[in-house]
Amino acid sequence: DRILTALVHEGDRDVLCAALEAIEDVSTASAGRALLVLSRHEVPGVRIRAIRRLAERGDDPSRAAIRGLAEDHDPGVRAEALGTLARLGDPAALPAVLEMARDECPAVRAAALAGLGLSGDDSSAATRALEHDPALEVRIAAARALGRRRDPAAALPLVAALGRPDVRFHALEAL
Repeated sequence: DRILTALVHEGDRDVLCAALEAIEDVSTASAGRALLVLSRHEVPGVRIRAIRRLAERGDDPSRAAIRGLAEDHDPGVRAEALGTLARLGDPAALPAVLEMARDECPAVRAAALAGLGLSGDDSSAATRALEHDPALEVRIAAARALGRRRDPAAALPLVAALGRPDVRFHALEAL
């Protein structure tokens, strides 16, 4: 407990990141408190590592903290939070994921599409992204999201994408 308490007050980003990776048992109450505090740290890399460790806890306060980080000012933190929520299958996160599919940062849009591909939502956001998004990484994420759906309606935009050299391979792989 003393180590975790000291960790919260550590000023060196590299030490914090290494310590977050080294916490062996995130299920203790003191680890939970430390992770919640560090999820609000000023350094984005620390917040990202806190998200990963909070996901291991999987309890309601941890999920709530991760949902809050889906609106972080840093695009990398938002992308990590959305990807984590998608992997956790958090239905309460769906509105935030849908909103982030329109984010200005391509990495965040791609993470949101990965989340939509795992959820039971319709495929319209992924179809729009595959057809119109200017960022290649987002179009690729959209193709993968549509492929994970295993829905015949999701196959139509993938077949259409076979004619586009930039996403042809990913569309074929998704089919």
